[in-house]
Amino acid sequence: MSKFNTNWPWNWVREWLIRLDRLACGLWMITKDGVKRIMRRRVKPRFWGFLIAVTLIVFLASFAVMRVRYGYGARVLAQAQSEKNALAAEADALKTQLDYAQTDEYVMRIARDELNMIMPGEIRYVNGTR
Repeated sequence: MSKFNTNWPWNWVREWLIRLDRLACGLWMITKDGVKRIMRRRVKPRFWGFLIAVTLIVFLASFAVMRVRYGYGARVLAQAQSEKNALAAEADALKTQLDYAQTDEYVMRIARDELNMIMPGEIRYVNGTR
């Protein structure tokens, strides 16, 4: 059974209105005739100072977190840029090496040095220290 007057059909609405007003510093008295406000508390200046201080602390903390995340993101970006530059330099070196490997000069050098081949009409001199 509800503590409110059952003649009024929307007791739950009245109950929530009372709860909201209590949050807004009001006190209510429930009577047989209905609900009456009996007193309103005054908000002290100390409360406003506390509220401003808490808001400032939250703002500063969020700002600090944002700065840390920005610094981390900047470091990650710089590292990725340096890796990108290193990979681009390596790709250029490999492209140069591939271009050289497709020339006749490279084929002749590999044939002479690694495969021990000679051109027709050439004489091979063998060094004894080899």
